[in-house]
Amino acid sequence: MKKILFCTLFLLCLHYVGAQQHASKKQKVFIAWIRQSPGAEYTKGILYQINDSSILIANSIQFPGLTEYDFTKINMLKIRRDMSITRGAIWGFGLGFPAGIIAVNSIPGGLSFMTIPVSALAGLYAGGLAAGAGALIGTIKDRIAVSNNYSNFEKYRSVLTDYSFVDEKNETMHRFEHRGFAGIKAGLSFAFDEFIASVPVDDYHGMEMTGMGFTIYGGYRFTKNTGIEISMTNNMFAVSNSDNTFNWALDVFLLNPVLSLPLSGKLRLDARPGIGFASASFSNEEKFLLNGEGFVYGLNMSISYDYSKRWFATAGAGYVSSKQEYREGGNGLARAFNLEFGIAYKFGNKSL
Repeated sequence: MKKILFCTLFLLCLHYVGAQQHASKKQKVFIAWIRQSPGAEYTKGILYQINDSSILIANSIQFPGLTEYDFTKINMLKIRRDMSITRGAIWGFGLGFPAGIIAVNSIPGGLSFMTIPVSALAGLYAGGLAAGAGALIGTIKDRIAVSNNYSNFEKYRSVLTDYSFVDEKNETMHRFEHRGFAGIKAGLSFAFDEFIASVPVDDYHGMEMTGMGFTIYGGYRFTKNTGIEISMTNNMFAVSNSDNTFNWALDVFLLNPVLSLPLSGKLRLDARPGIGFASASFSNEEKFLLNGEGFVYGLNMSISYDYSKRWFATAGAGYVSSKQEYREGGNGLARAFNLEFGIAYKFGNKSL
């Protein structure tokens, strides 16, 4: 199961990288909303070309009907990819449908009846929710505050060329970037073995090796290719065929350097080796029965896609390993492999 999931993710990533590289050769259409002064209404059009101190807006690609807006006539710009809502819904459903099927078939004990109908229904529900989320994400616009000021226009001019329909490379001394970021990830977690050799419970029948993982993280980029990140991951595993409600949890706190390999203008491969602290615990509905702690090391690899200047999506896999010493006595090796998908937000002082 783990090998199948990993190979599937790897092939999808390769296909996606290839598709992005091919798509980067095509001209993309971005819609711009221009507000000329505070409180004024927005004018909508296609961002066609960027000049030294102005932008050109087209009514359509086939019949441009170009209108020029000097920087003195631009208070605020909002920009979004054409058909981004539809594209977000399609991507959301494409990711949500298989995720729903995988999740429902990872329920401890498995499905003993109606496997295909239940899987299909779970996939449709998850796909529908993800499609809605994707469409909502597709409504996000990048905001550029020119404020009728040339220094602001010059600061963002190289960024604006990323959206221009006319393929042009304006040389500027400064390129605005967001360096801080924070995000969430969720997915499946696979344990390699029991977290301790002996569990002091009479009706204990073993830990389920497949569970769920949830991660929150934040960090800062020093350069385009390097950065630092801190992450906190909670992995939850059920217990097999138990009369009582028992659960295993593995909480991992990691400090990671971030090493990035750009694959295209918006796509990159991120590697995060890290060290930190891990805590394994075994509990029922009333109390914690085992409490462990220990040093942990791990490695996470992910594909990240910047779908706006503020937001990016991730899909990746990670491994952690920790030797746990339990307060109640005994020790064990807690190891887990995670497949996670997530979303993150980039911070900056300006409204881009």
